[in-house]
Amino acid sequence: MIGQFGMSNALKIARRLKLPRDLLRRANRYLRRKQKRAPEMAQLQQMREQAEKARAEALAAQHEAQRQADELRQKAEALEREAQQAAMLREARARLQPRDKVKVPKFGGTGEIIRVDHKKNLAVVSLGIGKWEVALDDIFPV
Repeated sequence: MIGQFGMSNALKIARRLKLPRDLLRRANRYLRRKQKRAPEMAQLQQMREQAEKARAEALAAQHEAQRQADELRQKAEALEREAQQAAMLREARARLQPRDKVKVPKFGGTGEIIRVDHKKNLAVVSLGIGKWEVALDDIFPV
């Protein structure tokens, strides 16, 4: 394999191609000297494999961290939107006045404010044929 340490068939191929014998002998001597250093090469190969594995693990950890950061950002944005909506609803409830139309899910319909007592957090709502005292928290302005 190109770029990988290990046995090579280059000399066998060179013999088949009938390269000069002197060149083949020199290459053989060079190869024997290099083979004495084979344990070093094996160690280098092992270190390379470990480095590649560590790199792959680091990339996976980076992707996971990015995914978690995106997920947290989305949750924070959703919480911010919910907080804004709750603040708008509180403001709308604080501005309620008689004759304002409101929805009262508890009674399954839409009615009209008769009277509002912000101190007690209550409103009297005309709904259907009756008038009901309802907590402001249960009323949604239309």
